[in-house]
Order: sequence, then structure tokens, then C-alpha cells
Amino acid sequence: MKKILVLGGAGFVGRHLCEKLARAGCHITVPTRRAVNGSAVQTLPGLTVLQADVFDDADLRRLMVDHDAVVHLIAILHGTEDEFNQIVGQMVIPPHEPDFGNIPDAAQAWDFAQWYREDNRKKS
Repeated sequence: MKKILVLGGAGFVGRHLCEKLARAGCHITVPTRRAVNGSAVQTLPGLTVLQADVFDDADLRRLMVDHDAVVHLIAILHGTEDEFNQIVGQMVIPPHEPDFGNIPDAAQAWDFAQWYREDNRKKS
């Protein structure tokens, strides 16, 4: 059975994805800042809601262990349209950068996130 970590799994899109993953027989982990936020999905079969800070490196690294895939659905809830567009623009990997292709597992996703964070620190 596939083990899927769904970041943002308690949100609107995440809830629907978790329902489909549960019907497919996946084991799902949904981290959230406050466990009560996961009430909409916590009754799904094979789903575990954990209280964690996915913006904390140690928490995120611990969460990713033993998962086959990571789905990132965390939305930006506050800010202006310009701030949103700036963040989205930074998420696109320029063509001259390493091509990570489809990231097949959590370890590679972590490596990609670390590379991306370091690369952006150099640019600022």
C-alpha cells in the first residue's frame, strides 16, 4: 500500500484528494498546525492527522520518512496579488537549472526543497 504525505490535506482541495486516496486504499498522513483543523478528514480510513509545523525543517524531515510520495497543497491565504505572483514566479525552475523531472519519492523531494531554498538564498 502506498503511503502518501499530503501537505495542505485539511484544506478544500486537500480534503477531496484525501477522499480519493482513501478510496484507492492509500495510507495518508495529513500534518496540520492544529490537529483540530484535520477534523474534516480524520475519519477517512487509512488517514492519520498529525500536529506539526511543515515549515520547520526537522518536523518536515521527520514527516517525510517512510512515505512513498509527498503532495504539496499548502495555499497562500493572506497577502496581495502582487506578493502571490512574486512567490509563484519564484517557484518555477529556470530552464538552465538542474532538471529534477518528476520527483518520484520523498527523499528526492526533500533534496529538491533544500536545493531550491539554498539557490534562492544566494539570489537575495
